[in-house]
Amino acid sequence: MKRRDLGLILAIVAGALLLRGVVYAADAVSSSLLESPSGLIDQEGGAGYALAVQGTLVYVGMGPRLVAIDIVSPTTPALAGRSPVLPGIVRGIATAGDVAVVATGDHGIQSIDVSDVAAPAWLSSLETPGWAAGVAVAGPYAYVAAGDGGLRIVDISDPSAPLEVGSLSATILGGPVTGIAVAGSTAYLGAGAGGLVIVDVGAANAPSVLGSFTGPIAAAVAVHDATAYIIDSREVRVLAIDVADPAHPELVHSRPSTGVPTGLHVASGYLYVAAGTAGVDIFQIDPDSGELSYQTTHATPGSAQQVSAVGPYALVADGHAGLRVVDVLSDLSSPQEVGAYHTLGNALGLDTRDGLAYVAAGRDGLSILTITSSIAQTDSVDTPGYAQTVVVSDALAFVAAGPGGLAIVDLADAAGPQWVGSLEPPSDDEIWRSLTVQGDLALVAAQDDGLRLVRVSDPAAPFLVGSLKPAGGHGVWAVAAQGTTAYLAAGTGGVRVVDISDPAAPVEIAQLPTQDWAWDLALDGMRLYVADIDGGLHIIDVSAPASPRRLSATVATLARSQA
Repeated sequence: MKRRDLGLILAIVAGALLLRGVVYAADAVSSSLLESPSGLIDQEGGAGYALAVQGTLVYVGMGPRLVAIDIVSPTTPALAGRSPVLPGIVRGIATAGDVAVVATGDHGIQSIDVSDVAAPAWLSSLETPGWAAGVAVAGPYAYVAAGDGGLRIVDISDPSAPLEVGSLSATILGGPVTGIAVAGSTAYLGAGAGGLVIVDVGAANAPSVLGSFTGPIAAAVAVHDATAYIIDSREVRVLAIDVADPAHPELVHSRPSTGVPTGLHVASGYLYVAAGTAGVDIFQIDPDSGELSYQTTHATPGSAQQVSAVGPYALVADGHAGLRVVDVLSDLSSPQEVGAYHTLGNALGLDTRDGLAYVAAGRDGLSILTITSSIAQTDSVDTPGYAQTVVVSDALAFVAAGPGGLAIVDLADAAGPQWVGSLEPPSDDEIWRSLTVQGDLALVAAQDDGLRLVRVSDPAAPFLVGSLKPAGGHGVWAVAAQGTTAYLAAGTGGVRVVDISDPAAPVEIAQLPTQDWAWDLALDGMRLYVADIDGGLHIIDVSAPASPRRLSATVATLARSQA
């Protein structure tokens, strides 16, 4: 299941969250939050895919924000400021003086004024063809790796009014451009099947191809002196290429990565490679031959997406785990993490009560945030497994923790929220995806293992009381309940209705097919709303549970509510 690391985004444009019964009044929100180019009131957290270093500041993309982190003390990186919520997830960052240019995928590039680092201000947006995956800045120009849109050259001499002045199509370049580096009047592009493409950008309005190195599926690019380093996503390798003669680039050396590489950086004779869940690979560069000598890999807690280096430290944009600071060169045989800056990473499930949002945050467990005039994280609790859904009932939070089963958190403890009880799934490979609570009964959607019913009258000692596998062997992906009736999103099995009056022996009493894959659902009185992935939204009358009746279905395709 793909998870989009969007952080907690409260899109309260209309003033209400339907089916949650929570209303957010616009006049309760500070005017500064309404200046966001995204149209959102506020947002917190998100995954880090990009970073750029400027002096003692590291600019990191955290979800749809540019976040400035002060690393004067590398062991205690501190928040210096953050931008308004941007229209898309930050995929690339380049800085030039008081301006940061940010690549935001489908939403092109954003220009941010960082002259006051405590309050970065959005200046402008420019949509680019394709998908803005990366950006480099040299002089008055921003050079955008725009995927299928090729190379786009943008005049940012007035960052409040960027203007595209030149381009080269992906067709000319041989593939989609996902990596870019610029040195002087030359751009080096990772152009997919087109390999490494070297472009003369001396005339911004008329860029021209100087040469290329084909064979690899080229992604990220870094350049140092007369050598370009690229990621070959086909062979999962890093390549060093001599580009002294741009018309005839030649391979110097290549080495495999220990993971799936996505970013690289050259500094002080070393090549640092962000290798996804493997962490960061470090290679020493031979000063004479240019060959790469593998030194070590430092495992990070998240998924290393981009890396830079300052002195002995590697700075890692580590996906959901935020920014990690790793001392690499003090003891190359044993790199050590010395600091980190981390906010809410994944946001997979949400419940709200009395001005607080309770977020199932994957590996981060349960996060608790205030959501009054703005969003601020106030507390968190580690839970077993991978927190996917949370339901708050009275003073307890119930968390479906994937392979970790059920975790119960006491929210009323004077010392702060405390994990008080848990229940592991019956089998090691079972995933408890979502849940609802009816009185002292928790109903858990256990995916391929069906419905689990758990007695929670004693939160410190929950126990399994019953189970049900929908007819036809279908799984259960979401559950809602009212009284003694449960409603199941059963994938290709549509919607199932279950009598739970005897939790030890639940009985399926009705089923209603949907068009595709019943993925999620919500109950509002006598109406059941079902997210059916490619089948759209279904609205079902359940006033007679044994005879559910479809009222309507959209024709639009719906994405998974927890993608």
